[in-house]
Amino acid sequence: MAIVKMSEFQLILLNEHVEPLLERLQHYKNISFKDISSEGTSFFKNERSAYDFERNRFMREHLKDILNAIKKIEKSQKVKKKRKKQPVLSITFDELIQRCQHIDIEMLLDTYDKYYDASKKTIADFEYYRPWNENVRMSSEEIIQLSKEKPIIGTVDKKDYEGFAKDLEKIGNTFYMTKTLANHLNVVVILPGIDKRAQIDIILDKYHFEKRSSKSLQITDDMKELQYQLTQLIEKRKTIEDRLGSIGNYREELQLYYEYLNNEMLRYETVEKFLVSETTTRIDGWIFTSDTETFVQLLKQVTDDHYVVDIIETPIDSEDVPIKLKNNKLFGAFEGITNMYSLPRYNELDPTPLFTPFYAIFFGMMLGDIGYGLLMGLATLLALKFGSFKESTANFIRFLMCLSVPTILIGWAYGSFFGGLIRVKGLLDINKDFMTVLIFSICFGIGHLFIGLAIKGYLFIKWKQPWYVLFDVIFWYLALGGAIILVSQMFTPLLEPYTQVGTIILIAGMVGIVLTNGRDAKTPFGKLASGLYSLYGMTGYIGDVLSYSRLMALGLAGASIGFAFNLIVEMLSGFGVIGVIAGAIVFVGGHTFNLGISGLSSYVHSARLTYVEFFGKFYVGGGKRFHEFRSPNTYINIIQEEDK
Repeated sequence: MAIVKMSEFQLILLNEHVEPLLERLQHYKNISFKDISSEGTSFFKNERSAYDFERNRFMREHLKDILNAIKKIEKSQKVKKKRKKQPVLSITFDELIQRCQHIDIEMLLDTYDKYYDASKKTIADFEYYRPWNENVRMSSEEIIQLSKEKPIIGTVDKKDYEGFAKDLEKIGNTFYMTKTLANHLNVVVILPGIDKRAQIDIILDKYHFEKRSSKSLQITDDMKELQYQLTQLIEKRKTIEDRLGSIGNYREELQLYYEYLNNEMLRYETVEKFLVSETTTRIDGWIFTSDTETFVQLLKQVTDDHYVVDIIETPIDSEDVPIKLKNNKLFGAFEGITNMYSLPRYNELDPTPLFTPFYAIFFGMMLGDIGYGLLMGLATLLALKFGSFKESTANFIRFLMCLSVPTILIGWAYGSFFGGLIRVKGLLDINKDFMTVLIFSICFGIGHLFIGLAIKGYLFIKWKQPWYVLFDVIFWYLALGGAIILVSQMFTPLLEPYTQVGTIILIAGMVGIVLTNGRDAKTPFGKLASGLYSLYGMTGYIGDVLSYSRLMALGLAGASIGFAFNLIVEMLSGFGVIGVIAGAIVFVGGHTFNLGISGLSSYVHSARLTYVEFFGKFYVGGGKRFHEFRSPNTYINIIQEEDK
């Protein structure tokens, strides 16, 4: 539940050991490299890798194209045969490498390629362009529709043809064929894609296209041949789904190899961050401080002790160090909230475990219904137990499961079960006791703000600035505490005996703020002016405190909407069988809508109270993310050995 401690290293090793070292480090993964390519000298220089990046990109795009085609076919077959959704595969990195060594990827790619023709062929003397062979392939239905389009036939000057053809190819799903005549004209036949005629007309005008008939150009037989080939292609496409079935059986292998290529490209891209001499390579980066010994042992094994490395623990005030958070599964489920805002700086605290209980309570107070909480908990529990998801998706599901607990508990406190459909004796009724809920929300919010200030004080102590605790925390505690004592008497006499104490600490706090909060100014007048401006910040606390009223307002809104749907259901139940059916539809639809809209509001406003009111008191953020030496997962989950 903290920021992982980092150590910086500078490593020099023989060039021949770089590639095997990177392969081993990709298994290890907990390492991040600095880009030192701009620091080249006469001895160490940056050199471009000889790796074929274009080939890698081509193969990855090709694999993605195949997988998308298989997914589309499986989706259509799922409707026909009710196939189950394939789970996301989870394997270790070692298993990924081992399995990919036995995959004949060239054979699989060639098998897929033969299902499609080249993008340019000939009919008689015509050369033609077929859009269904480009990066975005056309479906059989789109080709059938294209074959039904009325062709545009005519001529364009030969000198204009190149630009004319390029403009046509920019328009999606448009077919054309052409041949050159003896009079320096190009005959062009165009089958426009759906809703593309307006765009094509603009191009025709631009290049002075002269429309003709197939008879006048004596290409009637060619047009029949075109129609025949389109018909043949459509017939061929109708059998593709069955023929792709053989590749579909290798879908897992295709996904594995895609991930393998991603990681391979990452290794060779990383090499370009290093500096190279004739015989040695310099590598700089960061590792986990706790893994220093493991890193050194790995270097010894790979290089046979032929290396020089300097490792130092990263200074606490470093701004370049990448940030890695370490939390258990409970707090880890809430890391997404931290990531949406900003990662902490290295000298700060990980705010995740600090805001997690508050966020959960905020969410529960705003959604607050036993039925909704049970639905969330059951749905997320079943999803995690029987589903297979990517790590990011699984974390979000776990996040929702955690939030179901305070939703149930606070729903019980409100006595709300599907908006009051089932009678539950709670501690209070939010529809009637909303003022009580409002007062609790405000008091809870004040406590939230004060804890934020306390964390700020702790950070000052951590940074060895103890006087700042007095200046920026204690004086504010005094001023705000005194203000609360005095203002509360407008609503309740509870704190009236402490009026004198409240006045004294309010004045002491305000004077302290004015005298110390302008300390960075250079002149006495500047210090005073800055101090007064800081004191004006007390008005911001009023807005902060009032912001917590949304805990009551949104909770009341959700309860009222649920109650309204229940009232409609009750009214419909008096109309016999039809009324009962209609009532059931209204109940399911209405409460699903209320759960969705209230849940979304609770999620957003809990985050707002965290970001603005809580983080605003102590948190700066702006840390750089620690990118593990692994490519992000696309189709499968690559897990650690200990997670299996």
